[in-house]
Amino acid sequence: LSVEQKKPLNYLKGTRNKYDLIMVGYCLEELFPETENGWREQQKAFIKLLKHRLTDRGVVLFVGGSNGIENKRIIQVREDAIATGNYIYAPCIWQGKCPLENKAECYAQYEMEKNFMIQEIHRATQMRMNSLKMTYCMMMKEAPYQWPKGACRVVMPIREGTDGKRRCKVCGEDGKIRDMYLATEELPETSRAFEFLKRGDLITVAEA
Repeated sequence: LSVEQKKPLNYLKGTRNKYDLIMVGYCLEELFPETENGWREQQKAFIKLLKHRLTDRGVVLFVGGSNGIENKRIIQVREDAIATGNYIYAPCIWQGKCPLENKAECYAQYEMEKNFMIQEIHRATQMRMNSLKMTYCMMMKEAPYQWPKGACRVVMPIREGTDGKRRCKVCGEDGKIRDMYLATEELPETSRAFEFLKRGDLITVAEA
């Protein structure tokens, strides 16, 4: 077994290869620990070097945990990427300062199909986990296309409020978080999709 250990910045400076996809998963805290001086500047330099290793339509995918320090770190990556002239392809439509930074956790959630081994582990540990949660950020050199008018991302799933109305929160192209709720008891046919909205869905809203 051969193990090669290099500083991330030195490694990237030493290669000239171009990639369609670079994945940075669950490792930023180890690469740039917050206990080290200048970690944020090192992280920014790392993001800048990753950009130069992408093909014209290449993507860097950053993935971290859905809560606490890991969630905050990916949002910091997003802010640093935009500040250095990159484009955030997903999950964000808004390319300015994150409206949820330091206020709430923003993450993705997907249904999980558990195999037998995972089912047994959950049974033995009395876990009830039916979905996968993660914070992610997809960075590109530039926007591949224009988002449709009224596009927004569901950042908090549907819940029933104290007023009895079912509502969710969406983040739109203007960088504002808004409540979206049913104003009528019965949904018109054109709005029936509201009943099935999930965290992370990309939707368009018209004539609201």
